[in-house]
Amino acid sequence: MSSVLLGTIYPLVLEALNMGKISVGPPYFTRVFVPIMLLLLVLMGIGPHTRWKKDNPGRLFKRLGGLALASIILSLIFAYVLYNKISFGVVASISLAFWIVLSVISDFKNRLKNKPGFISGIRSLPREFYSMSFGHLGIAIFVIGVTLTSAYSIKHDVRLAPGENIKIAGMTFHFISIEQDQGPNYKTHTGNIRVSRKGHVIAVLHPQKRFYFVQRRTMTEAAIDAGLFRDIYISLGEPLPNSNAWAVRIYYKPFIRWVWFGALVMAFGGLLSATDKRYRLPIKKLKNQAVGKLKQAIENSRA
Repeated sequence: MSSVLLGTIYPLVLEALNMGKISVGPPYFTRVFVPIMLLLLVLMGIGPHTRWKKDNPGRLFKRLGGLALASIILSLIFAYVLYNKISFGVVASISLAFWIVLSVISDFKNRLKNKPGFISGIRSLPREFYSMSFGHLGIAIFVIGVTLTSAYSIKHDVRLAPGENIKIAGMTFHFISIEQDQGPNYKTHTGNIRVSRKGHVIAVLHPQKRFYFVQRRTMTEAAIDAGLFRDIYISLGEPLPNSNAWAVRIYYKPFIRWVWFGALVMAFGGLLSATDKRYRLPIKKLKNQAVGKLKQAIENSRA
């Protein structure tokens, strides 16, 4: 929050002091926020296993060294299997995501170690532990989504005519046809684009270009094929002069749904924590004290 506040306020302060105008954009927030976030992810894996004020680095290294090594190996396999290439930034971020996941699993295992049974052990764990675990897992999912979307997203602006195709991200986009239609207050040009991989049809998408009569405005309606591991967006541009071809924009967004899914998992962890009865005890105590004082005040007024 401090880095965001500094990036927001600093240009305003300079302008107020007549020291010039500057704009703070994505590069600033990337350089400031990413190192802080990486450090936070490291600490999130260590925190659940630390005995505060009475722990030592040797015990932690013995307990967590194997998890760190396993996280790196898993991230290398993950990146290579999915995209057949490895980059340092992707491996570093994915390693930290796996580090958090393995840390949660290891903590869960250690808490159940001395329980009489698996089911009874699960029931005996406090709700606060589950809320923390879901919060950490949500952040890990979020990091994977942001990392892979940022590193492997593809955007192509291409010229396509009916009957032509183009290959992007191992998929073939075949422009079947363009159709004209009439809506209640607009007319449309609808593209029919078939998406396939190795001869297997994934989807047939129908991006539209709409002209609204009242507003005298042309709007683009993108077609989206959503999936757990990738989203495909296709939008129609303008018809190209002296041909039957159209400008077509194609987006390939891997793991974009994981960004939102990670946020939902984190929110669920927060809601789970709010339902823990232990956190409601101080409120109930304060309420009883307030009621007692009110009764005492009423009795004193009667006396």
